[in-house]
Amino acid sequence: MKCLLRALWTFLGGIRFAIILISLAGIGVALGTVLEARADSHAFAAQWIYSSWVFSLLLSGFFVNILVSALRRWPFRWHHVPFLITHLGLLMVLAGVITKQLFGLQATLVVTEGAATQTAFVRDSQSLEVHYRPEGGKDVISEWNIPSGLSQLVAISGEAPPELRIKKLRQATHSRERLEFWIKGSHTYVEGLSPIPVQDWEGHPHTDAVAVSLGQDPVETWSFSAWRCDEDVETVMTALYTQDCMLVCEDALTGARLAKTPLRQALRAGVAVGDSSAAVGLIMGEGGRTPLLKLEITEATLPLQHTKIALNGAAALLNRTEHFEASDAPLMWKLERTTPAVAFIEDSYGDQYVCAMDAHGFFGAEAFPQHGFESLWELDGGYGGYAVETQVLPPHVARSLEDRQKAYDTVLEELIHSSTQGSVTVIAPLKLLHHACEETGSDFGAATAELLSVWRRSGGWLVPKQAPLSVSLEQTLARIDWTAVPTGTWRACQWTAELTPLVQQQLRHRATSGARWPLLEMLGVYLQDGSSSIEALNTLVAALFEVGAELPLPPPRDATAVASAQWLSAYLRAYDIDPHAVEPTLDDEQLWALLANDASTSQRPTLRSPVTHHHLSLTPLDKVEDNLPLVLLKIQDARGSENIPLTYDRFSSGPRWTALGGRYLVRFQPKHLELPYRVRLHDARQINQPNSQQAQAFEADVSVTDTRTAHTHEVTLSMNHVYETWDGYRFYLANIAPPTETDVRQVQLVVNRDPLKYWLTYPGALVLCIGIVLLFVIRPYKQRRGPNDGRKQRGNL
Repeated sequence: MKCLLRALWTFLGGIRFAIILISLAGIGVALGTVLEARADSHAFAAQWIYSSWVFSLLLSGFFVNILVSALRRWPFRWHHVPFLITHLGLLMVLAGVITKQLFGLQATLVVTEGAATQTAFVRDSQSLEVHYRPEGGKDVISEWNIPSGLSQLVAISGEAPPELRIKKLRQATHSRERLEFWIKGSHTYVEGLSPIPVQDWEGHPHTDAVAVSLGQDPVETWSFSAWRCDEDVETVMTALYTQDCMLVCEDALTGARLAKTPLRQALRAGVAVGDSSAAVGLIMGEGGRTPLLKLEITEATLPLQHTKIALNGAAALLNRTEHFEASDAPLMWKLERTTPAVAFIEDSYGDQYVCAMDAHGFFGAEAFPQHGFESLWELDGGYGGYAVETQVLPPHVARSLEDRQKAYDTVLEELIHSSTQGSVTVIAPLKLLHHACEETGSDFGAATAELLSVWRRSGGWLVPKQAPLSVSLEQTLARIDWTAVPTGTWRACQWTAELTPLVQQQLRHRATSGARWPLLEMLGVYLQDGSSSIEALNTLVAALFEVGAELPLPPPRDATAVASAQWLSAYLRAYDIDPHAVEPTLDDEQLWALLANDASTSQRPTLRSPVTHHHLSLTPLDKVEDNLPLVLLKIQDARGSENIPLTYDRFSSGPRWTALGGRYLVRFQPKHLELPYRVRLHDARQINQPNSQQAQAFEADVSVTDTRTAHTHEVTLSMNHVYETWDGYRFYLANIAPPTETDVRQVQLVVNRDPLKYWLTYPGALVLCIGIVLLFVIRPYKQRRGPNDGRKQRGNL
């Protein structure tokens, strides 16, 4: 037995055992490299190699081999000192590595700009967070350990609710959690309404919708429908919007109806307007966010007028004319629906959309993707579940095109009043109008707003001859004293009004044939290179006002109200005043308030649906980091029990789900721990390459406060700059999201700590270096010759 122990002692401290350990470690590292390359996953290789019990046993074997090798030198001699120091350094380094593996920290800290936290989570660890609210009290939070096997969970932190028992019934390696918002199975659920059946999309709306009264107006009924489609969702939205929608064309000045045709037909074949025709296009934008109706009036193949109509937002339904080439016949486009409609759409990815289309052509849409939508509404702090809300419906106020134009005129009048108060200098054309208003006792702001509004709605370069003016504005315009205007300026105004129709006619045909005036011939360069009419007309106005004093007398024309309106608009053009450019900017809420009769009718109605979730077990991925485990838990207390599945929430950012009728909130997440340091994020930024949007570096300004001493350090973290505390906590900048500067940013900080780094690992490395140097300085073995020269030296080199 004694010989056996001696042989074992010799083997543990011998070179053979060291060679075996080195060989096994080399094989393990090579195998781990192959596994990591095959699976593209470091966690996969760590799971099977580096973090396995075999690799830990190898490290322990190295420790035993080095320790026994040193102890075999007992009793120690002076010439053993370099050998012992070297082995002591190796033992210290190995002890530090083993200690870090067993007791070290590797966690993640997520901090939002302006906020602070000291709670970190350990990646790939598993725990259950339980919230419980006693009667009339505050939330009690506890954390429960998730066992590897099927057994009872044990609370590891916080105050566990009394009589609560949790048992793990099943676990899957990978899963997917799917949230259900509006469409759940075969029906759509909206709070306060009966379930709406879901129909399969077959290329067009093929069944009747459900009639619903929303309570805004007992007379107004909305049609609700729900669809599940495999097509592009924008195509479905277009088909739903064009159903039962009419496109109407009116004379902007007289209101006479010129054409009316179904929008769906107009998109296919255009719409006839007198001797011309209009090509119509509808663009929904991604997810229906920026719907736009485009119309192009054509005579033969030559463009006359281009109009864009936004279908949502504060400027919805307002006609926006791109070119001023058809001022002699300005057109106004309107949309009419028999019944306003709401549609719920689910695409093949499970993303859902809610669309609303009112009687005047307004279109609102909101997306609810499976991942990345903005928020869930907590009911009773989450104990009542969660819901999604949408306000795609406009408020129950007058929403027609005419009402919107009146609202804009009201705001424009207020802006004019405020801008002309005090010592603000008024330009010369408006001074003329201001003096005329004083003589007639008219309101200057109202007169200016009406003139600009009529001019804008006409779509002309100048106020047209047929402009419908109010009696008050006609009286004011007729009193404008044009004799007070310099002769050259007045002639330029008159000639601009006379020549503009001729120039527009030339522009319409893209030719200068028959033009006798040099000014008209000069515009030929704009016609030949295809420039827009705006550039040509701007050039005409600038040229006329530059040589106004040399111009001959224009054809005789009485200074009527309409003539004064034309001359005044020409004068404003000389100051680069465009009626569209001075249009006020409104947001939705301001517009609703202006349109509403009282505060109640300006409130946007809200549609709400409860959120549910279900889970699917999936085939495990080779890349372990991407797997989301699934657990099935049995939660029981004195009042009942429930089985609830939960998918792993890797960043602890998702909702906590209700259990046992809302008595508890639970979430399957990583283990959390409280750091002795509180981190506050002040600013996170992306530094781009010079003259480029490509990221060069990321930085984050943070303050790190030691909660034990209240001492704070202000530091800037970056990819190459790490902050380390006096007791070994190291903070690394890992990620910044989102990439835009306009949103509130979050950063992920990796926090690690080696508890004995300064006591074992670093000193051990220093001792090892000293020992290696001494091995070369002090030679512990000398060559001796004698009867035992052929005998091998015992020991481990």
